[in-house]
Amino acid sequence: MSSIGDPSGDEAKGFREGRVFSDVQAALDNREGAVIDAVEQAYLRHREGRTDLPHSSFLRFGADRPDRIIALPGRIDDGSPIAGIKWIASFPGNVQRGMARASALLIVNSTETGRPTAVIESSIISAQRTAASAALAARELHAIGDETTLGLIGCGVINFEVARFVLSVAPRLATLLLYDLDPARAETFATRVQQELAGLDSFDLPVFEHPTPVRPPEIIDAGSTRSVPVAVGIVLATITAIGLVAASWASARSVCR
Repeated sequence: MSSIGDPSGDEAKGFREGRVFSDVQAALDNREGAVIDAVEQAYLRHREGRTDLPHSSFLRFGADRPDRIIALPGRIDDGSPIAGIKWIASFPGNVQRGMARASALLIVNSTETGRPTAVIESSIISAQRTAASAALAARELHAIGDETTLGLIGCGVINFEVARFVLSVAPRLATLLLYDLDPARAETFATRVQQELAGLDSFDLPVFEHPTPVRPPEIIDAGSTRSVPVAVGIVLATITAIGLVAASWASARSVCR
């Protein structure tokens, strides 16, 4: 039962989901530097042996479906010790339904009592953590401050956040080179970047095939849920850092020349 003026049914569901999303987004807006620092500190605590990361658990729906839901528990021991679990669903077919591919919840527990202290919408957190890992790798393994071009393979939510976070550590970044199996997604991605990410004044949309009409970028981020590799012909000898992004806890790896 709802009182007069309160949304109910589908309207209430949309109201609640929208409010939760906006709360999480508002908490993260314009805090790329803080998120990158938090990810860096988490990696450092892991190196020090002050984390516990059990194996992820995958719930699948048959060999013929790419859909999956993953449970990712973890604990970190620092000045504010915390434990929790991320329950994240990846349903690629949702994109054709006009829905986000990923949805997630994060449950945070007290390390003293074990009691849950927060239940948070986590798809935004997960995307930004992944992007922060890529930006951190680019910053530490490459002379990112002078970089003007970034290559993105895959034009979805993850790589949009990667563009946002790399821009925060590469102030001279001006050009994105995009590739997606669906050219329309690349065009939509380009439009959104131009509308939302200040500083990207020029935009090239080549298909990443050799010979490419432009010089390949020195930093490329590959963000895709495909289980079958996508062959992209780039002369790797010209690339000094490659960010490989996947939906996992330690999601950014880089290969340096």
